Parts: sequence; structure tokens; C-alpha cells
Amino acid sequence: SRRRTATPGCGAPATSNPVSVTVNPTPTVTAPAAQTICSGITTAQILVGTPSGVTFDITGGAVIGLANQVNQTSIPAFTAVAGSAIITLTPKANGCTGAPVTFTYTVTGQPSAVTIAPDAVTKCITDPAVTLTANGGTFDFFAQVGTQSSTTSTNGITPFTSNWEGARMQYLVLASELTAAGVSPGNLTSLRFIVTSAGAGTVTQKNYSIKLGATTAAVMTSAYLTPTNPFVTVYTNASEPAPAVGIKTFAFGTPFTWDGTSNIVVDICHDNDVNATCTSCFSSNSTVAYFTTPARTVWGSYADNAPSCGVQAASTISTYTNRPVMQFGTTAKKFNWSPVAGLYIDAAATTAYTGQNLAVVYAKPTANTTYVASAVNGQCSSSASVAVTISPSFAFYADADADGFGAGSLVNVCSVDAATPPTGYSLNNTDCAPADATKWQSGMFYTDADGDGYTTTATTVSVCYGASIPAGNVAASLGVDCNDADATKWQSGVLFVDADGDGYDNGSGTACYGTTAPSGYTLTTLGSDCNDANASVHSQFQFYVDSDFDGFGSTATALVCAGSATIAPAGYSINNTDCNDMVSAINPSHPEVLYNGIDDNCDGNLDENNQLLSQVITQQCGITLAAINSVIGVNAFANVTKYRYQIYKVVGGVITGQPQYVERAQPYFTFTNMAVYDYATTYSIRVELQRNNVWLGYYGPACQVATPALLDIPNGSGSINPSLCNTSLPTIATLIATPSLQSATGYRFRVRNLTNPSALLPEQEITRTQNWFSLTMLASYFYGTTYSVEVAVRTNGVFSQYGAPCLISSPAVPMINNCDQHIAQPVNYISTASLNKVTAHRFEVSLVDANDTPVSTQLIDRTLSYFNFNMVPDYVPGGKYMVRVALRTTGDYSPYGEACFVYAPTSLRQDGSMKPEEMKQTFDATVFPNPYSESFSLDLDSTSEEKVQVKVYD
Repeated sequence: SRRRTATPGCGAPATSNPVSVTVNPTPTVTAPAAQTICSGITTAQILVGTPSGVTFDITGGAVIGLANQVNQTSIPAFTAVAGSAIITLTPKANGCTGAPVTFTYTVTGQPSAVTIAPDAVTKCITDPAVTLTANGGTFDFFAQVGTQSSTTSTNGITPFTSNWEGARMQYLVLASELTAAGVSPGNLTSLRFIVTSAGAGTVTQKNYSIKLGATTAAVMTSAYLTPTNPFVTVYTNASEPAPAVGIKTFAFGTPFTWDGTSNIVVDICHDNDVNATCTSCFSSNSTVAYFTTPARTVWGSYADNAPSCGVQAASTISTYTNRPVMQFGTTAKKFNWSPVAGLYIDAAATTAYTGQNLAVVYAKPTANTTYVASAVNGQCSSSASVAVTISPSFAFYADADADGFGAGSLVNVCSVDAATPPTGYSLNNTDCAPADATKWQSGMFYTDADGDGYTTTATTVSVCYGASIPAGNVAASLGVDCNDADATKWQSGVLFVDADGDGYDNGSGTACYGTTAPSGYTLTTLGSDCNDANASVHSQFQFYVDSDFDGFGSTATALVCAGSATIAPAGYSINNTDCNDMVSAINPSHPEVLYNGIDDNCDGNLDENNQLLSQVITQQCGITLAAINSVIGVNAFANVTKYRYQIYKVVGGVITGQPQYVERAQPYFTFTNMAVYDYATTYSIRVELQRNNVWLGYYGPACQVATPALLDIPNGSGSINPSLCNTSLPTIATLIATPSLQSATGYRFRVRNLTNPSALLPEQEITRTQNWFSLTMLASYFYGTTYSVEVAVRTNGVFSQYGAPCLISSPAVPMINNCDQHIAQPVNYISTASLNKVTAHRFEVSLVDANDTPVSTQLIDRTLSYFNFNMVPDYVPGGKYMVRVALRTTGDYSPYGEACFVYAPTSLRQDGSMKPEEMKQTFDATVFPNPYSESFSLDLDSTSEEKVQVKVYD
């Protein structure tokens, strides 16, 4: 206790009242030794510290089931959960807090109860090894991957990124990390995080999910990993609350099976506001323990008002190695067997068991032994035992049917002594039917199925039986039985067959019988029977077949079994006058029925004296039609439902070929109704009537009618248009046409070269569906040539004869453009017009005398339409030359055109070149038909490369 004096800057000093100050000692705690216990045990621990009355705050034990505590004097009782924790003890007393101490508390998983199947075994020493299977013994443990070095609440890294409405995190865990943590291949059943602080706020993480997948990736990039196989969704929660401080465990709804070699990617996400309809749907992040990995093992992103699960959100993390500490929940088992003597690891008992971790072993001890299977996890264990009892063995025969008689070879089985076989075994092996308890002995017997004393064969067979001889077997035989299924029959012989009992036979046959001949057989015969089913007939006569049973036969005959030759049985007749033996209403005695199309009375005529005969009307009989589709009329009758027109082609006044038929409901038709018809052809026509839907069966008189004879008319419709005849075409590609004909399907043009009949291809044909062509469509054509052109027409049959010829000339071969000119220089060009389809030009250059008579001639062939005197060998300077031009289109050259004269240059041949004189441009276009209704053809002839404009007018 002390007083304090205060002296102010002015005035007298003042002294305070006494003041007491109490100083308490710093509390301490003695750190307990490291603890190791088994899971499931309830335990507590006394704590020691100073001063008296000291209490302790206990933290860090949540992972093993010890909740955080305050103001405790000891560690309270708790049920231990498998895991390991560092417990922190902080002493407190008199308002003072001492230095904390730590110690390790390890909880080892307690194996579950162990059972062994089978639970007891009795076997012979010689028996194969027995299989012993240990079940149960599993224990849960959490394998921690990573050692806590710090804590993090970083967005996109902590699995509880509640500060954003959506977030997605991925953690890459290597297989080597899982193996080092003690995880074996198998199911992962849960996942833990160490939560160091809980996030504030009430907004939960919606649509929360955890997915695991296998991957070969060993490092993360700035993108989410896609697993080798689809993710397994192990945990989902529609609304995940903020975790409490301590261990947060996620129990898997679906386990994830780890193969022991693949790396694992853990994918965690939540979505609070996928459709951007929620305002401030976020809280603050929860903090978890993490550690730093050597390589990138984390990737994450987060966003508001947008989805995050399954995608990469707008914001991403910037630290990639701070991975949360994770504890993977799994199960394990480890069995030890003792003693090891008599245990093997294979069913053949060739490899001894030496203490391996095996759930299945094979026991073959030589003496009674009790084996113990122990499931061990550290100091924690569970066990079970099984007694294997060894019995002595003796040799017996197997008695499968338990009738007291055995079979087969001796086998060693366990028994009390050698004279007492166990159930299923016998001292003998005389059983002839080891699977049938009613049979055990065998003997030789005859087979007598019907019991008449006669046996199936003359030999015996071995029969296995029991107390008595089985039915159907006898020790002695009266002979071989021909029917061992019928006791009234035992002998066989060849008898006459007489089914109707009239004394006449139907051949012979072997019969099995007893004391008398069987029914249908006889020992004697009166002769052969033609109908052994009818006792009143037995001889054959020839009759006509009467298939329709109308009393009138056809021409077909048959030998029939009957009572006499004059009385035919049903279906036969003594006459052959029936003209239709399939219809009973048609025969010589039936009256004729009019207009049914049938010869009812078989006199060879239909509708006698009442026939309805139609033919082509008189006005058209023998005429030539004006048009191919002109209507041809016939005589009409009442009640006629259809007309059949029979049409033959007439050639040279003689009917030829096969007829064509046209059927119509009207008393008229046209040649275009036929399948095949031609112009300039005569046809013979007959008509058959169908009355009330019945064809009458006969035709009326024939009449001849001809199609238009267009080819007989000069300049008619089967010839080239007259406007082209005896003219020269304006261009080589000008279209040559004939009038379009009704129903014509093809046009064939024959073109003859009249100017040069000996030229290559002097006669050519071209077939087209259009009624026009051009010379350029031919294989060979020339300028300056006169052609004869004829046309043949096809409708839907063959082509007609050719029509009248028309003479048409192709465009004349042009002269040169330099007529009567003096050529100034040898390089100056002498040209002619450039024409369509011309592939070469031949210039005939002849030196002439004073009378213009050629003295010498040279030919110059050029692909171009010009030449110069440099190309004329040894030309005479100033000489007068006659020049003619021939053109080549296809193959050979055309005839020469008209000649003209030029004068050679006065100078000799020069080297060098000059630009050619401007050549004359040509342009010609032809459209056909014009006007047109549906389509047209355009033929264009131009020496220019310019674009061409085409306009079409409606």
C-alpha cells in the first residue's frame, strides 16, 4: 500500500489516500503426454495446472469428436472419432491467461466385429484344404492430405465462398498424396475440411454440390479440368449453411471409387442467382486451413447474378498453390491369422501362409487346430476363431442312391472304422443302377412287350432290376413276334389285299396276324380289282372327262372303273361335244344367251343372227386424217359400256406386225391414244363392244385410216422451213428448223454435202428432241458449201421416211481485205475476216503473168486470219499476186473463196515485226425460238472478249 504526492505548478502540494495494488501469478498448465486410443471409446482426462482454481480453454479436438471447451478443469468425457488432433490447452485464473500448451491426441479406428465362415470344420486329413473366410473387421479412418500451415478465406479457394452469389472451385489431389496418407484403392465415403472461422450472415450456399473425378493431369492450368470419365456427384444440398468452427464433414450420398493410380480432381460449386433475380444473395466467407503445394493444384472463379456451376465465372483466382487441407474418409481392413501352421494362401495348399494381410486362407492341418483371425488397426483389434477337427479315413464304395449297394472304385472317406461305411457309401460295388434305389442286380431276358409269349427278338438282353423280373421281360421265348404291341398278332405272311370283300384283289401285301387272316385280306382271289373300295365294280372302261358334270364330255379321255361301258360314272361321259367343260351352263343342249360374250350352245358362234357390229364411220373410212390427233368415230349402240379398238399397221396394202389395242368408254379415239403411232402410216381398225360391262367376243368390219402424209407434201410441215431453202446462212451457227409437229418426240436431220460429195462424211445424220439444229452440231461442216437437208419425224414409235430436201449454203469463204492494194512492206499484214468456228486459214498465193495466169503458187497455213510477204519464200518484189482463202473448221479445208490481187512490196524480205493492222471485229447472236414459251437456245459468234448483255422481254 502506498500514498502518492502531487505537486502542482503553483500552490501547495497534496497527498492522496492510500492505494492498494494486487499482483497475481501467471497461470500455468502441465502438457499431458501424447494420447492414443481406439475409436468409439468414451474417455476423459484430468489436467494439472497452477494456481489453485485454474481453469482451461480446450481447442483443436473437433476432428476426433472433442468439441471446443472453456473454463474446464479437465478434458470432459467424449466419444472418440478416428483421426488425429493437436489439442491446445490455455490456462486461465484470476483474470489472467497463461501460455497455451499443446499435445497430440490420436484416435485409431476400432475394427468392426470379426466372423469366420464356416464357424466350425470337421475334415479328413486327406481331404482338400478347406476355405476359411474372415468377414467384418473394417474400420473407418480419415486420411489427411496436407499439413495445416495457415488459413484462408480467399474467394474461389475456400470451399465456402459465400461472399459471392456463385462460385466454383477445383482442387487437384495427386495419387501419390493419397497413397502417402494411407488411402488404399476402393471407395471414398466422405470429405472433411478444417474450418477455422465461420462466415457471418444468414444467406446459405444454394445448389451446393461436390463432384469427384479421375484425371491424368498432374498440374492445374488457368482453366477447369475435365476428368477422364464423367464426374461422380458425391454430395448435393439445395441450401448449404455456413459451417461451424472445427471439422466440417461431408458424408457422400454416392461413394467415389478410387483406382489407386489416378489423380483426383475435386469440383465444388454453388449457384445462388443463376437468373439474376436475387438482390444481395451472399454472406461472408468461412475460413479453412490450407497448405502450399509445390505446383499449381487450385483453380476457381466466382460471380454475382450469373451461373458458376459447370462454367467459368467472370472473376478468377490469382493464387494457385494454396490448397485447403482435406481429409478423405474411407474404410480398411487388415487380417492376421494364427497359428500359421497348416494355413495356405492357395486352394491347392502349395504355398504356405506366412502372416500376410488376407481375408481368405486355406486350412489343411494334420491335427486338430483352432485358428484365430484378428483384424488389426494399430493397437486396436477384433478377432474370431474357428476349430478345424481332423477325422481318420477308410476306403469304401460310393452308394449314391442309398440302396445298400455301391458302385465304382474305392474312395477314402472319414468313418469310425473300416467295417462301418458312412451314409452314401457301401462295402460292395455291385449296383447296376447307381442312381436308382429300386434296382441293384442284373440278368439276361427276352423282351415280350405284349405278354403273348412271343418276343421282340430271338436274343436276350441284359436287364438291371431289383427284387423281381420287370414287366415286359421273360426268361423263355415261343418265337419272334411280328407285332409285340398286340397280343392277338404274332405271325406274318403274304396275303391278297381285298378291302371291299368282293373276292377281287388289289395286289398283295405282308400282314401280321394271329389265328385267322385279318380284315381286308384274303387267302385266295377271283382276279384284280380296279376299285377295291366299291364291291359293285371291279373292271375299267374308257370314257370322256365331264369336269362340269353337265352330261357332255370334253375331248380328254380316261380309263375309269365302272359297272359297264355304256353307263358313265359321275364326272365322265360317253360323248365329247362340250366346248367348255369347266362351266355346266355351256353345252350343246343349252340355249344361246345374247350379249354375254359366251358361245352357250357350243355351235362356234356368238349371238347368232343378233350380233352388234360397230366400225369406223363411213365418212372416215379410207381417208387420210388432217392431223395426227384427229378424232376417229365409230358406230355407237345403246347399253355399250366400253369400245375396244384393234389397230394393225398396213404396209403395201398388207396387214403386218402385232395389233395394238385401245379401250375407251367413248365411241371415238385418236391415234395419239396408242402406245406407238407414226405419221404417214395407214392403219386397219376393227371395233369390239362391251355391253353392260361384258365384252361381246367379236369384232365388226375392218376399215383403213391413214395418219397425215406430211412427207408427201413439198415444203410441208415435215421439211425445213421454206424461208431457209435455196439461201446462204448468215453465220455458220445459224439455226436450221422445221415446223414443230403435234406429238412429235424426235426429229432426225439428214445432211448431204453437195459441193464436195467425196469429202469426209459426205452424208451425216443428227437426231434431236428439238425441231432445229445448226451445222456446228455436225461432226464435219465447211464454209462455202451447199448442203441438202431432209427431215424425218418420230412420234413414240420409229422415225418416218425423210421429207422433201431443202438446199442450204453455209456462209461464203471471204476474200482478203487488201484487194488491189500495193503492199508497202514485207511485214505488213494481208488479212481476211475472222469467222466463228474457224481453226485454221489457208492462203493460196499465186504469182501471175500479164494475162493474170498463175505462174507459181504457194500455200500458207495459219491459225490466224492474216499473213505477210515475209512468209512467202522468194517473192518477186513489185510482182502481182492472186490470193484466195480456204477455211478449216473440222478436219479438212473448205473450198477456196473468190480471188483478188495484191502487189508485192518492192523491197526484199525484212526482219523484225510490226503490229498487225486492226482486225475487223465480228458479232452475231441467234435466239431460237423467238418468241419462246418455256425455253430457248442462244448461239453466239464473236471475236471480242467483251461481256455480252442479254435481255428478255415479256
